[in-house]
Amino acid sequence: MRSPGRPSVASREQQQGFWKGVAAGSTSEAAAVACGVSPAVGVRWFRLCGGMRPLSLSEPTPRYLSLAEREEIALLRTRGFSVRGIARELRRAPSTTNCYSPPKANVLRRLVEPGQYAGRKYRSVLTEHEVACSMSRAGDCYDNTVAESFFASLKKECLSRMHLATYTEAFDAIAAYIDGFYNPVRRHSALGYISPISYEQVWSRSHPV
Repeated sequence: MRSPGRPSVASREQQQGFWKGVAAGSTSEAAAVACGVSPAVGVRWFRLCGGMRPLSLSEPTPRYLSLAEREEIALLRTRGFSVRGIARELRRAPSTTNCYSPPKANVLRRLVEPGQYAGRKYRSVLTEHEVACSMSRAGDCYDNTVAESFFASLKKECLSRMHLATYTEAFDAIAAYIDGFYNPVRRHSALGYISPISYEQVWSRSHPV
């Protein structure tokens, strides 16, 4: 028998509805029932987040790009589409898609100290040697979140359980993890507890090109 306190597989819309109800003055139990989950789940959400809606559930701004859109932009770039052409394909303003132009540099330099992020001398040296600086967009701290989350999962769920002796073994293990588990099977809380491939399929059906 299912316990009323067992974590539910709630959609992103349900969680957003819950926090909208709380913001409107409803109790956590009432907001939970209104969005279709048990009162116990509502209490858990409220406690885990300290009574504040997580930033990940905030309504996206017009500049927000989903992972599916980012992948589509990358594919269109390889086919030679211009920024305006990509914007037309995605039905977006060009200003929301032009941040993915490929750099001319063929080397990527990871910053060592935060003070170097926008240093004029440091950036001029990188430019002189045709090195691309690894830095997210101004005012957007989420650019690197997806990569950091993925590598954390890769280390915990795959690499830490293995003893890899060669490059080939590592390549095969990582490929099997990504193609056989992470993308088609693993549930992601940010996607409403479905796999990335399932989410992409749902998104593609609702955003026909």
